[in-house]
Amino acid sequence: MGKISGFIRKAKELGISGAVKHSFKKVTGIRKNEEQIDTLYYFLNHIVDITSVKPAEGALRKLQLCDAALLSVFDAICEREGWTYWLSFGTLLGAVRHKGFIPWDDDTDVSMPREDYDDAVQRLPGIFASYGNDSISCNVSEPARIGMGYRHLKTGVWCDIFPVDEVYSTDSTETAKKELAGRMRKYSAFCNKKGRNLGSDELASERTKYTNILGGGGIT
Repeated sequence: MGKISGFIRKAKELGISGAVKHSFKKVTGIRKNEEQIDTLYYFLNHIVDITSVKPAEGALRKLQLCDAALLSVFDAICEREGWTYWLSFGTLLGAVRHKGFIPWDDDTDVSMPREDYDDAVQRLPGIFASYGNDSISCNVSEPARIGMGYRHLKTGVWCDIFPVDEVYSTDSTETAKKELAGRMRKYSAFCNKKGRNLGSDELASERTKYTNILGGGGIT
């Protein structure tokens, strides 16, 4: 009875789906691992001055310098082609918090507006190919990311380029915002499940279905 009453309490707190997930995590031991990770994050966030961690050294530092060189090549191409991009995720955090790389980071992440990203998907492979067979490779097999790395080096030197969609609505109510956020989650799930098998035009059509809402809302 104790386990049943415990489940009922969780169902009231988290809903049936949340209670089932909580129970599954507890039975499999995942919940314990999550609690340990949360404790570690609390320790790092409240006890350790993370800005005082020393920069990377040795092989990792060399890898970071190669990452920076790769990013500088991409920056030069964007300047020439008129493409907009910005640093994202850990790369942005490192630039602001550490004035460089996060000490343990080993790659770079940038984002581009959808229009520039779609242009880059079509043209980047040819641009890199024009530099010769021993230059930089560009993997555009995934619909939501371009992978850019040195062609013949198996060292993990890599830059990921992500598209950013601008979504808007004429309705600014909280209900509209929640609906829009829900649609974005559904679109993300759709991309993860079926996006790999669609061409850019088909994917753009599906994206419009999820984002063009609320009588005037849409995507640019």
